[in-house]
This record gives sequence, C-alpha cells and structure tokens, in this order.
Amino acid sequence: MFNGQRKGPHTLKSVLPLMSGPS
Repeated sequence: MFNGQRKGPHTLKSVLPLMSGPS
C-alpha cells in the first residue's frame, strides 16, 4: 500500500480519498 508512494504524489490522491471515502 505505502509502496505506491514511490510512484509519486499522484498515488497520494488515490490513498487520500480511499481513507476518506470508507471512513
């Protein structure tokens, strides 16, 4: 999951809403 951080900030956009969505 955190490994995606290596891809760049574009991954954060996928993780931020992911945690805010189901949250």
